Amino acid sequence: YKEKGVTVRYSGKDAYVKFLLEIKFGEKQYITAPTELFIVCGETTYSIIADPKKNFPSQTVYLSSGKQEQIKRNITLFAGMPYEEKVLSIIKSVYTNTMPDSFSVSRLNRSFNLFQEISLTLVREIDVEGEGLRIKEYSAVLKNNVQGLLVLKEKEFLIKEIVLNPVGIAIDKHNLKVGDISRVLVVERTEDAGN
Repeated sequence: YKEKGVTVRYSGKDAYVKFLLEIKFGEKQYITAPTELFIVCGETTYSIIADPKKNFPSQTVYLSSGKQEQIKRNITLFAGMPYEEKVLSIIKSVYTNTMPDSFSVSRLNRSFNLFQEISLTLVREIDVEGEGLRIKEYSAVLKNNVQGLLVLKEKEFLIKEIVLNPVGIAIDKHNLKVGDISRVLVVERTEDAGN
């Protein structure tokens, strides 16, 4: 890609694209012409036009090998696994941040004012395409005006504002004091559930 004015460096499954400097009239200048990059991800080829702009922050672009490939990989990953074990495995992978890249992650950071004692934020949603499951990860924080200890119970999160088709709920810290953050993982069935 040097002839296009960029260098590409690879690290694992990540690629880093950097526009080169060129010398014009004895002065260093960044390349300003847009560059077309072709990137292969799985069996899909992406064409990206990178248009360099001065004083514009770097951008991260996530590519996926396509929804059909994700579905195929997830079905293979959980093939023959009992339903309860599948749900527990998904919860564990989300909790430990060891999810396969076939899971679709959406970062949200959306606040909900549903409880008197806690502030609840929907941090992210993780879709397991092909399995009909979605995990909603919330963070629960005790509000400043609450004194002492609050015990969180799974059944308190079984409300329609949080989950419509619940399959399971996991709370990492049931006893909440001021300053504590508890992760609440809510698993629900989605409309594409084929099970």
